[in-house]
This record gives sequence, structure tokens and C-alpha cells, in this order.
Amino acid sequence: MMSPPTLPKTINMPDLQRQIAYFTTHLPIKSVLDTSPDIFLIVNNDQRIVFANRRLKEVFASEGVDPRPGMLLRDVLRCVQPVDTADQGKTSGQECQVTDREGRLFDFRVLTQPLSVAGWDLSIITLQDVTQEKRRTLEHIFFHDLLNIAGTMSTLSGLLKEAQGEDDNELKIIVHDLSLRLVEEIHSHRDLLNAENGDLYIRLQPTFTLDILEELRHSYESNTFITGRRVVVEPAVEGEIVRTDPVLLRRVLGNMVKNALEACAKDEVVTLGCRRVGNEVEFTVHNPNPIPANVQPHIFQRSFSTKGEGRGLGTYSMKLLTERYLNGRVSFRSTPENGTYFTACIPLEFPQQAHDPA
Repeated sequence: MMSPPTLPKTINMPDLQRQIAYFTTHLPIKSVLDTSPDIFLIVNNDQRIVFANRRLKEVFASEGVDPRPGMLLRDVLRCVQPVDTADQGKTSGQECQVTDREGRLFDFRVLTQPLSVAGWDLSIITLQDVTQEKRRTLEHIFFHDLLNIAGTMSTLSGLLKEAQGEDDNELKIIVHDLSLRLVEEIHSHRDLLNAENGDLYIRLQPTFTLDILEELRHSYESNTFITGRRVVVEPAVEGEIVRTDPVLLRRVLGNMVKNALEACAKDEVVTLGCRRVGNEVEFTVHNPNPIPANVQPHIFQRSFSTKGEGRGLGTYSMKLLTERYLNGRVSFRSTPENGTYFTACIPLEFPQQAHDPA
């Protein structure tokens, strides 16, 4: 077991110790809370845990880590998005995704409620594990996407039987494009599931950045479903050699391009760029339309989308793949004046401690 954490001098030690002792001694339902499948925490204003039920340790304890009162909430949960404690006497609810020390992902529905006791202003936090519920959502999205594409292919293949001449050629092109989309959807969902389970292997190789951008431009410009929207590469782009996984990089940037095209009207342009910044390469995908301000805080949440319930995997996937597997980071900026830029930064050289899979 690891030794108790060293607490900085800025923390009021006697107060923190009194809080921990109070709830250890005066919580008569501790035995009941310890049998709960939910994680139950009480946190003080310094974001330090003063009480936790047994479930916290069952989920997040691992080699060298012993979640216990006195630790910072963020050091235990490592939320992808931080948990907000209750504010101004209001009960709040949110969802967050948490990684454990082995890198596995858990989805929690988080309920926070203010607690005032013994002169202290505290917060009660309950985390309900909804990981399996989210997995079912992923399956629903996967089959929804496949059935949409397969249904369209079935309809067009029926028309192809009767078509002749130019109509025949045009339908063949569309059916071919649909078949490519079907394969891409299968690969994309497979990679996402493997990434969430920690089973996705990276295959590093020297990659020319300009080639990646030109492949994306050609892929989307030749797609019959673009309907007048254009994809261009900035003329001033100079390519760089990076050591990365080109398949995952294309997946990330492809999601950015796809989302940008969906945000565009006919005759609008999506612009691809990249530049070297120190020891990194920064890729950008721009479209001229802003993301509504109320939507922006939720952009990278899984299953959140302006296109409807359960449709938000693209932005979530790009962040997951970049930050957990490509050793990079993803961000965006969006204003009415300048439109929307999505950015992926990856290192020129993958860290030495990373090993290529066998």
C-alpha cells in the first residue's frame, strides 16, 4: 500500500483532518454506502476527498495507487472533463469519462449536491457507472450507420439492373462510393472500440504530411456525396516528415474534414493546412461557419451532436485517438468572424519510450 499522500502547506491541515475524522466517525450509514454499486464521495472546497465509500477503491485502486481521503479529486478520477462540485446551493448533474491507471475508460453519470455540516461547505458527489449503457449506444450508432448505407446501396443496385448508358455508369460510381463508405465505417467503429478498450495498436512509420492532406482532399473531392462543396489544401503548405501511425492520423483528420463538410453549404470550401511548430506538426481543418456558443463546451463529449441524439462520435473519436495513441492533442476555435478551425498537433518524432507493436 502506498504511504499517505504528502499534503501541501497551503492546505489547512487541522481542518482537513477534522473533516476526515468527522465523516469517518459520524457517518452511521457507511456500511450501507460501502455496498453500493455507485461511487459516493464527499469533497471539500479544496477539491480534496474527505470521505469515499469502498466502491472508489474497487474501481480505481491499482498497483501503486490507493485512493483515500485527503487526496485531490483529480488525482484519483483523472476525468477527461473535470467534475464540477455543487455551487451556490444548487444540485447539478453531468456526465464524465474517466480513465483508470491501466488506461481503461469508464463512463459515469455524475450527480453533485451541496452539503453544509459542522460549519463546512462541502459537496456530495455520486458517480453512477453507465459504461455498458454507453456501449449499447455505440452499437446502436454502428448499426444505424451501416443500415443507412446498405439500404441506399440496395436501392441503387436495384435501379442499376434497369439502367443503361450514362445512367448505368453514374449509378456504378455511386454504388462504388457507397461500398467504400461502408468499409470505412466498419474500420472506424472497430478502431474506436479497440481504442476505448485499450486494444488499439499503433504502427509507426515515416509519413509525409503533405501526402496525407492530398489523399484526404482527393478522397473527399471525388466523393459523389459532397454536392458542390470543395476541399482544398492551403497553397503555402510545406510538407514535413513525421514518425507516426498514418492510418490513425488519416482517421483523425478525416473525421475533421467530414464534420467540416457537414457544416458547409453548397459552394463553400473546407481548407486543409499544416505547419511545423517547434518539435510538432500542427494540422488544421477550417470551414467558414461558427459552432454555436452553447454547443462548444460539449464538442468532444461522446454521443453529443447537433445532428441528433447519439451522433457525436466523430469529434470524440478524433480526440481519443490523438491524445491516447498519437501522443498529441486536439483543439478547436470557432467565431462568427473566422469560422471554425479544428487542430491536431502531433510530435515530429514519437517518444523513444513508445514501442512499435509486433
